[in-house]
Amino acid sequence: MRALRTNNQGISILITIIVLAAMLVIALGASDILNKGLRASNLSGRSTVAYLAAESGAERLLWYAVNDASFETNFSACAAGGYINIHDPANFVCGAYSHLIDPANPNYYYRAYYAQSGIFHVYQSIGYYYGAQRSIEMKYVK
Repeated sequence: MRALRTNNQGISILITIIVLAAMLVIALGASDILNKGLRASNLSGRSTVAYLAAESGAERLLWYAVNDASFETNFSACAAGGYINIHDPANFVCGAYSHLIDPANPNYYYRAYYAQSGIFHVYQSIGYYYGAQRSIEMKYVK
């Protein structure tokens, strides 16, 4: 009886290619997860800086509201829902103003908003930092 011989010369290359392909899929999946985590971390950091910009605007609004008697009466002339220029209250203007926190960086700013709703005075400060946006709203009765 004659022994049967099989030709298995290419099987080791095929197994190697399959193993390497599986390792490549795992590595690409892990790098995608890592990349998404880094982007989320970056967005979280930008969001924090945007909140600090909004807080800066809120502090400025409250300072003027307490120390300048004509501050709120000037802004009642704005159309409802308009943004206000609070950097120079002596030259009061309504409109869409962006207040740069760092003059060298146009992506780091806040906008201030004032409205009066019945007896309530409502201030809103919206901070921006490289696409992230956070806002603070203050509402009170005088």
